[in-house]
Amino acid sequence: MKAKFGSHEVINTIMLNFIGIALVSYFTQYYLKIPGDPILQTAEIGSGAHIPRISQYIPGMPDFVPLSVAFLIAILMCVLVYIFLWKTKWGYELRAVGENPSAAEYGGISAKKQIIIAMTISGGLAGMVAIGEVLGYRYRYYDGFSDGWGFLGIAVALLGRNHPLGIFVAAIFFAVLKRGEIFVDIETKYVSKDLVEVLQAIIIIFVASLQKFTRK
Repeated sequence: MKAKFGSHEVINTIMLNFIGIALVSYFTQYYLKIPGDPILQTAEIGSGAHIPRISQYIPGMPDFVPLSVAFLIAILMCVLVYIFLWKTKWGYELRAVGENPSAAEYGGISAKKQIIIAMTISGGLAGMVAIGEVLGYRYRYYDGFSDGWGFLGIAVALLGRNHPLGIFVAAIFFAVLKRGEIFVDIETKYVSKDLVEVLQAIIIIFVASLQKFTRK
């Protein structure tokens, strides 16, 4: 839709997300759910398909740390995306279309082709996140496990200035905040976990404003 009609990719993906979520929920409810289970989730995936925990390979790391090899794969993907975008001709064409589609078209680069390539790559990377969660952490699919991740991903990309390595650092930062909000309610009496959401919003507004002023 972005390549054909020029509609905004964020709006497109948000609308299609609702369709995708509804379809997956339907199949989980009527075909994949454990009979009698009050929770909308599938049966546990076979151990042969599990992504192993890092603690199996690093001596001294506690077994309760829910960090799988998918984390190392994510680091590798950040490096590969950086190499692709900044060290190859195809990455240059992709960035050129992102910066100025009209100028890229004038230079002989197909904007429609690059948009399709960008959406395909980003969709594949987003799918790998879900694979890491399902096969490397919970070992089953349950309805709503990725609630709000798409919007959080936009915030991470904004904070990381759309740079693969910056996005990795921003993702770690937001992960610490999201994990910390669980313990805020547990360990404190008068501080709500909503404070973390407010803090995230302040950071995003500050970064967005900073980018606007620096461009001037």
